[in-house]
Amino acid sequence: MPFEPNSKLTLISKIDPYPFTFLTFIVSLEAIFLSTFILISQNHETRLSERRNQLDLQVNFTKMLKVLERIADKVGANTQDDPSLQVLEQSTRPEKLVEQIEEATEKTEAKGAR
Repeated sequence: MPFEPNSKLTLISKIDPYPFTFLTFIVSLEAIFLSTFILISQNHETRLSERRNQLDLQVNFTKMLKVLERIADKVGANTQDDPSLQVLEQSTRPEKLVEQIEEATEKTEAKGAR
């Protein structure tokens, strides 16, 4: 069988003639899948970033409460019997905050899945 340089080229041109519609279809399909995967990963990264931001906010709030408590002690204010301060202290415990953040993200994920 003699070597024909254009034999492969003619085979390709018979499968997908000049406007290359099949090739265009394949490239478009690849772009659709890639963009879908990129959007999914960005959505996941956004959710993780929101969790970190919420936890950071709560930790900063806890630190601020401790500073305010020290200021109140220096001034001589009685903070031991104040029920609103006790509620704030309980609501800003890190363990409870992590649980609340996880519950909130699970609820938003469940709503997004609908």
